[in-house]
Amino acid sequence: MFGDMARAVVLVVHAHPDDEVFATGAATIAAHDAGATVHLRLFTGGEGRTSGLTEAELDASRQRKETLLSKSIHQLGIDDWAYLSEAGRWTDTPHAPDLTIAQAPVDALGASVANAIATLRPDVLLTVGSDGLTGHPDHVACHRAVQRALDISDHAPPVALGAVLDRHAVREAHERATSVLRCEVGSGRVTGVDLGPRVVTVTGPPGTEERRRRALDAYVPGLGTTEPETLSCHRVGAGDSVLLRFVLDSSGWNRDRFVELRSHVPQTSPVPHPSSGAGPDSFSLQAQLQPEVEPQPSQT
Repeated sequence: MFGDMARAVVLVVHAHPDDEVFATGAATIAAHDAGATVHLRLFTGGEGRTSGLTEAELDASRQRKETLLSKSIHQLGIDDWAYLSEAGRWTDTPHAPDLTIAQAPVDALGASVANAIATLRPDVLLTVGSDGLTGHPDHVACHRAVQRALDISDHAPPVALGAVLDRHAVREAHERATSVLRCEVGSGRVTGVDLGPRVVTVTGPPGTEERRRRALDAYVPGLGTTEPETLSCHRVGAGDSVLLRFVLDSSGWNRDRFVELRSHVPQTSPVPHPSSGAGPDSFSLQAQLQPEVEPQPSQT
C-alpha cells in the first residue's frame, strides 16, 4: 500500500465506466486509504452496444451507467468523477464507431486530458498501458491520449503509470473461464504482457479484495462476489469483463501492475519519482512500486 499521501492528488483517466475496477482498483484504494485525493476522469459514459443512438436514448443509457459508476467509486476510494469533455461528445458505441474515442483525433483527446492535468496538477496519474489493458480500441486510444497530454502539458505528474496484465495470468484465466463456464470467453484481444523489471506493482491495504469485488458487482450483480463455479455465460455473459474477473482471481484482486509512462516535461513537484527516496515532507511510493520479476523455473 502507499505511504503517507495526505497532500497528494491522484488523477485516473479511463475510457469507460468499469475500467476503474479492472485496471486501477487496487491502486485507487491504496492511494485513498493513504490520504490522497483521487479524481476519476472519463471519456465516455459507457453507453454500450445495446444503446439506441438518438440523443435521448444515449442520455438514458449514460445515466443508467452513471448510477452504477457512483456505487463503484464509493468502494474504490475515488473521491469524484467527471467527463473529460461535455457528456456525449464521445460515446461507448461499438455499433456506431464514428462516435467513439477510437475514431477521434488524438490531439483532441490529448487536449482534454491536458486540461484535466492543468486543473488538478496531479502528483500521480494512472491510466492503461499501450495495449489498453484489454486491446479494446477505445482503451488504446485512451492511452495514446494520455501520452499526448504528457507531451503538451506544462505540468509533469512525478508518477505516471499505465496498467498492464500478466500474460500468464491471462492464459490461466482464459483456460479456467472456458472450463468453468463451458463457453468461449473474451474477445480474443486480451493478451497481457510478459512481466519483467519495467513492471511495477501497487498493492492495496487489507480489505482491498472485498471492496474491489463489490465494485464489480455494481456493474454486473454477482460477477465480483459469486463463486466461479456458480457463474454461467447466460447469467453474466462471455465478454472481456467476465474474462477479467478470472484474471483478477489468478493475479490477485489486491494488486495492480503498471509500466511507467514517458513525460518530456521536467519535474518540478516535490513528490519523488518512484525510484528515488522520499523527502521528509513528501509521500513515498518506494515501497509500493516494486519491480515485478517473472518467476524462473527451479533448477534440478
